[in-house]
Amino acid sequence: MQKDSQEERVASFAWLMSAARPMVHPQTGTLTRYPVGAMTGEHGAGKTSAMEILRTIVDRREPASVKLPRQEKIDDMTIHTEQVAVLAYDNASHLSAEHSDHLCRIATGAGDVKRSLYCDRDLAVFRGSRPAIINGITDIVTRDDLLDRSILIKQTRPRVRKLDSVLAREWSRIYPRVLGALVYCMAISLAGAEGTIVHPAIRMLEAAQWAAASEQAAGFEGGAVSRCYMATREHATDMAAEDTLVAALLEMLPHGETQYTAAALLEQLRDHWENGISKKKVPEDWPRNPRGLRSYLDRRRQVIESLGVTISYSTGQRTERSTSARTITLTRAGASTTAAAGAVTVPEPESRHAPVSREEIDQLILDLV
Repeated sequence: MQKDSQEERVASFAWLMSAARPMVHPQTGTLTRYPVGAMTGEHGAGKTSAMEILRTIVDRREPASVKLPRQEKIDDMTIHTEQVAVLAYDNASHLSAEHSDHLCRIATGAGDVKRSLYCDRDLAVFRGSRPAIINGITDIVTRDDLLDRSILIKQTRPRVRKLDSVLAREWSRIYPRVLGALVYCMAISLAGAEGTIVHPAIRMLEAAQWAAASEQAAGFEGGAVSRCYMATREHATDMAAEDTLVAALLEMLPHGETQYTAAALLEQLRDHWENGISKKKVPEDWPRNPRGLRSYLDRRRQVIESLGVTISYSTGQRTERSTSARTITLTRAGASTTAAAGAVTVPEPESRHAPVSREEIDQLILDLV
């Protein structure tokens, strides 16, 4: 990665600090929640090398990365969770809804039960959480639930390319120093993570606190980790604004409160798209029925509300035109309110965590190693 790419360094640091945590909390016995590293970059940006280097800091088992399992073999991801400390999937071009759901479950703690053999009634039980990182050229993480559990790492193209042998030799030389720096930061986070303040809207709050507690010791300014996590939320909002259905909804919806049935709203959206915006048929990925529209709105509710439209459901009266009594209430704020809803600010507390003495840090390092 480029030395002058500060955002990329912060994102890599935040993911690495989380990946170094144990799977099971030593005091409570609960599974650790790990953010998924989503690395993107143009062709030749060195995504595979950067991802494998990050992984080998924590897990040096071979191979350093594997291909994403096919749709029919998606359960292999659960088996990978048991066999490796860090999941690393290389050169992914697309994540299906099932892939995204599986990664969400692995990030926050998944359980699965399968038959041991087809000829018996024994069950194989899998349970655990693991850090995961995946790379691709385009925006591979697109679903809001997985974006909420992810850290975006944008890899920039190197100005000077190096031979693999040279890169491997240089990495082997500095690896002990990198590992020592990681242990040092972990010791600081172990002492001060609970008192560290990060943005309350972050989904992976504990992981963000863990990284933010030692961000200044790693050479970053205060609040860098919070801004890194919140950049993912901004990215989700930008992607929602580019979605054709959301674009049609924002253009059609008046300011104030409006009530629809799901069928009526879907019909108006289709009419507005086909006869107003594009003069073409609606895209294939649009919901095909009222139930699909409600499911879509539920899945994208958070990012739609960040664009200034609140969604609520209520039970009304059945009419001759609609057999459904459920109504969708959409409330669109004014222009100034919308801008405020989409803005992201990171609080800068006077003291991010309690000060830790050098003697305490040295003792914590001894305890860790």
